[in-house]
Amino acid sequence: MRDRVPEALRRAELEAAEHRRAAESAAWWGTGGALVLLLLGYLGDAAFVALVLGVGVLAFAIWKAPTIIELSVGGAAIKLRTLEDAAARKIRELDEAQLTMFSTLLDLATRLPGGFDTGKPTDARADDFLRLVKRIEAAGLRARLGAEIRAAADVIARGALGKVGSWMGSEHLPSIWPFYTAPERYTLPLLHPTTARAEALAEPAVEEASQRRKQDPAEFAAAMEAAMDSYRRLYEIVQEGNR
Repeated sequence: MRDRVPEALRRAELEAAEHRRAAESAAWWGTGGALVLLLLGYLGDAAFVALVLGVGVLAFAIWKAPTIIELSVGGAAIKLRTLEDAAARKIRELDEAQLTMFSTLLDLATRLPGGFDTGKPTDARADDFLRLVKRIEAAGLRARLGAEIRAAADVIARGALGKVGSWMGSEHLPSIWPFYTAPERYTLPLLHPTTARAEALAEPAVEEASQRRKQDPAEFAAAMEAAMDSYRRLYEIVQEGNR
């Protein structure tokens, strides 16, 4: 790949030199021919001026042929690739602005919302975060923001386990409970979704927790199933960095 770059530059320089020589020849021969026709009386002053201007435009077009997109002598309109370059630059600027916006939103996504509890064992941040990841992916920025996405997913996944722990209590959750109370909960290895689900949906745990919260056991189990599915998706995002 490195060898192709100098070769491409040399070809571009040779092409530019050829166009420059062709433009010089066109200018000399065109202007000279117009002068001869003027002296022989075949051209009037106005026609001579118009012809010389036309030759100049043509020579310029030959010289800039690699960069010219459109040439219209009659309309005196010449569009150069610099317009295309400017458009590409604007697109890059918009991409960078979009990147900055999504980076800021990822940071905000990890902050705990204020107000009342949602009444569900699912972390309140999880759904909005997962939707944000989909928007980032649709924008084609998933790879560039991968590290930030995984870091945010890790924070929310820990909060998700802590939320489950707060709902279930400690007796039946030896692996999940530390994510709710332990000082080291921010550094503990995340639980595999299979392990977390087995604890959270164990029948004795569901029965006891649903009675304590005065909820129907089936409805409680369904809510816990949704919370575990949300955790699984967060866990998978975190693990993308280990693949």
